[in-house]
Amino acid sequence: MYLFYVYGAGFGHINRVLNFIYTQKIPLKNCVLLTNSIYHDQVPKDIKTLHIEDAFFKDQDRFNLFLQNYIKDYEIDTLVVDVFPAGFYGELEKSITGITTIQTILLARILSKDYFEKYGSPVYDIVFTLEKGITLANYQYENVIPFTLQLEPRERSQEVILKKPYFLVMHSSPIDEVLLLYKHVTGRNHIFYLTDEL
Repeated sequence: MYLFYVYGAGFGHINRVLNFIYTQKIPLKNCVLLTNSIYHDQVPKDIKTLHIEDAFFKDQDRFNLFLQNYIKDYEIDTLVVDVFPAGFYGELEKSITGITTIQTILLARILSKDYFEKYGSPVYDIVFTLEKGITLANYQYENVIPFTLQLEPRERSQEVILKKPYFLVMHSSPIDEVLLLYKHVTGRNHIFYLTDEL
């Protein structure tokens, strides 16, 4: 059984993990997804999803006890962590160090140096690098594997005709990061409105 640590408020972290599952051809029934995302209901029903409030991740001792018990009780043999090697709040730093009976995998993306100044990186069996430019010196690992996710086609949506130039910023929060991305792609400092409607 695979346990996926997927911390992130939006859908991007869940989507990346789902694409990893599809790329690796892991049977959905063998997957458990642990997340704080409000989009947990978008996970396929064949995947067991544990939606846990943000405060739970902040309590390192409680989280560590939960993780150890869950791994034991549900015979988890592989823990896959999305992006944050020590967890978003450092809650995985001690947890992973104490786990020696299962395989540990990190899906790595570029993180700011601030993260690594605040938290250390536990040792992972495998670090899959999902993009170029990752500073591997910040990580501890047995093996590094460059990895490309295959995007699983989802339900077809109606075709939209776009006028050029156009920009698609896919980032849910915090709003400061969304605005920074917008400024980066447009090179402008416009005021614009955000909406949940398409």
